[in-house]
Amino acid sequence: MNLKDLVDKYISFGYKRIEATSKASQDVILNKIAKSDLKDNITIKGGVVIHNLSKDIRRATRDIDLDFIKYSLDDISIFNFINKLNKVNDEIKITVNGTIEKLHHQDYEGKRVNIMLNDKYNNILETKLDIGVNTFLKLVKMNCFLI
Repeated sequence: MNLKDLVDKYISFGYKRIEATSKASQDVILNKIAKSDLKDNITIKGGVVIHNLSKDIRRATRDIDLDFIKYSLDDISIFNFINKLNKVNDEIKITVNGTIEKLHHQDYEGKRVNIMLNDKYNNILETKLDIGVNTFLKLVKMNCFLI
């Protein structure tokens, strides 16, 4: 896969370069997740979902929000997650760019991972993953026991 061609495709659809770059990065990551053995351990959320449902170019988002399900959020697990995505044979490699940051929002704790996607043509895209842990399943299980 050629990342430049993918970005150019989105520009031809009317996206500005920065949104086209983000959309191309999201496509690569989502494709890798779908083809990995972790596909049942990931929930995609946020702007990626809204944009894909609405198809509204103005709703394009620049990062990828996801939750791990039954998968640890520690840094080693995140590196293992990236390594598993890299096993998908699409000729694009993901590398972590910098350090993994802790996120603390009002009702959310997670990690931010800045990543670079690199294809065999030496095209590079940068994006970020905001990763949390899906706690909804815990609530559902708890409620099932209370009923």
